Amino acid sequence: MGLLPRSRARFSFSLQAYAASLLVAMGAVSPLPLWAQSSTSGDRSPFCQVVEDQTSPYLDVTAIRDAIEQGGDLNQLCDFYGQQWLPLNLLISSESDLIERAIAQGADVNGQDGEGNTPLHYIRYHGEAVAQLLIDRGANVNARNHQGSTPLHNIYGDKSPEVMQLLLDHGADINASNQEYFTPLHRATEETIAWLLANGADLNARTNQNWTPLHYAVTVPAVAIPLIEAGADLTLQNAYGAPIHGNSLAPAVLTAMLDQGVNVNLTNQQGETPLHRHRFSPELTRILIDHGADVNAQDNQGWTPLFDVNIDVARQLVAAGADLTVQDHQGRTALHQAAIEATSYWGTELTALFLSQDLPEPLYAVRDNNGETALEIAQRLGKTEIANLLQVAEAAAGNDRADGPADENTAVLRQLLRAQNWAAADRETRRLLDPASVPNQATEAPVVTPALIRAIDQAWLTASDGRFGLSVQLRLWQAAQAAHPNDRDAAVNDFRDRVGWKIPDPREEPDFISSDWRNESELTYSLQAPEGHLPWAGVSDAVVQDLATPGPGEHCGSCTIDAMALRDSRFYGRIPELMAAVATAMNPPADASWRSPQERFRLDLTAIFQTEPYWADSISPHAVAISPDSQLIAVSSSTNVADYEATLALWNLTTGTHRVTLLPVARLRAEALAFSADSQTLWARLNNGDLAIWDTARGTLMKQWSADQWGVSEIVTSRDGNYVYTGGNGTVKIWSPSGQLYRTLRLSAGEVNPGPVRSLLLSPDGRQLAVATDRTIQLWGTEGRLIKVTTQITDQTEIVYDAFSLANGMAFSPDSRYFATLDTDRSVKLWNAATGARVITLRMPDPPQALAFTQDGQTLIVRDHQQMLMYWNLQTYQRDRTLSVDTTDTEGAIFLARPIILSPDGQTFAVPLLMASLDGAIDLRRTSDGERLAVLPGNTLQFSPDNRWLVTETYTARIWSPE
Repeated sequence: MGLLPRSRARFSFSLQAYAASLLVAMGAVSPLPLWAQSSTSGDRSPFCQVVEDQTSPYLDVTAIRDAIEQGGDLNQLCDFYGQQWLPLNLLISSESDLIERAIAQGADVNGQDGEGNTPLHYIRYHGEAVAQLLIDRGANVNARNHQGSTPLHNIYGDKSPEVMQLLLDHGADINASNQEYFTPLHRATEETIAWLLANGADLNARTNQNWTPLHYAVTVPAVAIPLIEAGADLTLQNAYGAPIHGNSLAPAVLTAMLDQGVNVNLTNQQGETPLHRHRFSPELTRILIDHGADVNAQDNQGWTPLFDVNIDVARQLVAAGADLTVQDHQGRTALHQAAIEATSYWGTELTALFLSQDLPEPLYAVRDNNGETALEIAQRLGKTEIANLLQVAEAAAGNDRADGPADENTAVLRQLLRAQNWAAADRETRRLLDPASVPNQATEAPVVTPALIRAIDQAWLTASDGRFGLSVQLRLWQAAQAAHPNDRDAAVNDFRDRVGWKIPDPREEPDFISSDWRNESELTYSLQAPEGHLPWAGVSDAVVQDLATPGPGEHCGSCTIDAMALRDSRFYGRIPELMAAVATAMNPPADASWRSPQERFRLDLTAIFQTEPYWADSISPHAVAISPDSQLIAVSSSTNVADYEATLALWNLTTGTHRVTLLPVARLRAEALAFSADSQTLWARLNNGDLAIWDTARGTLMKQWSADQWGVSEIVTSRDGNYVYTGGNGTVKIWSPSGQLYRTLRLSAGEVNPGPVRSLLLSPDGRQLAVATDRTIQLWGTEGRLIKVTTQITDQTEIVYDAFSLANGMAFSPDSRYFATLDTDRSVKLWNAATGARVITLRMPDPPQALAFTQDGQTLIVRDHQQMLMYWNLQTYQRDRTLSVDTTDTEGAIFLARPIILSPDGQTFAVPLLMASLDGAIDLRRTSDGERLAVLPGNTLQFSPDNRWLVTETYTARIWSPE
């Protein structure tokens, strides 16, 4: 007899898989009770013979029907898949007529299998109709298995609320507890939580281990947040503490509990606060500190959170005022503990961090109750690196070496370099410059500024007597470029050889991940290394291995390829990018003041169109982008005459000369432009809906394709060069640099019919993506998680907000910690960028239009609808300064609905104006006090990343330099 296809019979299924899933769901682990009547102990019933003798994973429905009709004991347990099964339990997934036949032949609807489960215990798999059939035949809705669980305990899934309601209507106890005092609410899921709460489930029911439903739900926001909002007691404790102390606590759940008023410093039986419990999570630590957590709270053994912590959280705690001099009940400080902790990966970095702090008395001199200093403990335990750090710090006491500027961001680096701990110093340098290249990447990495680059370089130069450092590498890179002026890849290989980053001999064993570049573990961490060998520009071995070997249950089809890229091709983008930044830092403009900008070049767009001179005024740019290396400017321009034509070209930014035409004059137009991080490719959104990528060195088209059914509206590239983000109609797509689609974000939250994306904004650390549509501002994690819909326009919103208003109303702080947005209630709201928790609401007299953070992150500049500029102090949350447009100077200027743009050095900002004497103008102001520096003609403005140029757009593109 053949098997019935799925379309004809529900019972044509893999019985093994079904049985296994039931066993897992029911927690079937106990042995078969002695009283169970197994078919193995006597004559087998016809039903058990079919089940136990079948060889195919699919059961023959006809054979099952025949076995039922033959009679026999249909309550005999069948030995299958290592467990004892009641025939009716196995029939639950079949057609209802088979169930009815079995019942008619004597199958007991309240019979129990080896685990004590009745057919109704398995009903969650098969919905309301089968449940109704069993109940109509006398099934007990409160039957208990050997663990004391009722059918209601075991129901979850998309069909669950209907089945649960049916059980409740027939007398099921919604608060029934099993032997461990679990209630159905303890096992709530996203599908069942609302129903359970609406029908009287006990919010605070406690198991025999004092776990409430909320204790179990803290990892699942969709379950925990409804419990919190329904009034669950947030203070009830189990052996580990209250729900706020729970392991793997979801950030959104923590925020919800704090918003509900739970004590941020609530202690458990061990005296631990939530900050103690979550001291390994930078994200949770940030939330707790933002809500006033006591960073110096001591537990029952006298430990503060700083005593057992990773380096990222340690930085957060120190920045928040953690007291390094606190001693526990054994007289030890956090420095002692860093030396003691045998498994601490961060022991060396923690020691350097603690030693870098300016304290009245040196930590290395503190003795514990046994009379030991941290140095003596490190020596006793054989912690050589830590002992060396402590010895150097002790020797340097009172003799502050001139090892570079007193930049607080490089304090740890200087400690490591003083001790000539080259490996740890290299990791710390990469943490500062390229956080993604080190394991447990920092959440508080500073903004990479020219000053930071110079401080890092000086620290390396001083420690190595001029052998290592970024400026040393820049000199070698420039020599490599001179040797290969027209071949970037050859220049990178030449540089690699000069600094000793190539392995001397081919690898003996095949390694699909590694290339001929040295890995982290293959570097020479000593002064015998080649000149410029350190700091390295690669990615830590641990990061590569984590990427190449997905964890249990994870799947990644391209992980090996991605890992290979980190060990090889990434260098060809990273090194030119890094050296360009170093060159800018080492050679800043002599005077970058924008008080009196000088026009240097005016792009001759008419030459590309080869049109008659009298048509020149009909040509204008409408999309402009400057390359990250400040060498190129891409301009898409078009005519506005009847025979509409457009073109896209690359120009030399430093000379104003035409370099190459990418799109010849035709009707195809580039609407949005974005350079890759290494300036080697240009992405464009075309007016036919396609995306296109060009090689900027050769001017050749690399790829053109239809990326979105409704076209693409915005493009932004990540700073690390690994991702490109495009906004379409209700979606954001994430691409590889070569145009391979990684992920699609669907912007359904807050909008019935999501409109086109108007703006995309990446946080400086690349972890969050802000999306502005016609009606919402949405905050996403770049891994694909919606964090928060921060702003939403409704039909009642003031008319000053149109489809483009939200595009300028969002900004990230330079450290990526905060996200600021305008809101339709005439306010600006400040959010925790990682969690979406609201920090503060800044009330405005008039609707805000645009906003921007100053470079130090201490001030938020807001422009409102009434021509006012306001400086908000983010320490006091008060307005420090309010500026108005001087109508005398600007001849009746009004603000246009465009962004506030800061110069790369943060010293100048630009506000677009509409003036009576000009079609458009740019108001340049000094950031520190808002003083006007200049007014330039133009509708939009961009600063070059090196701050040497700015570009304005009117009927052409003008290139300006500082005075």
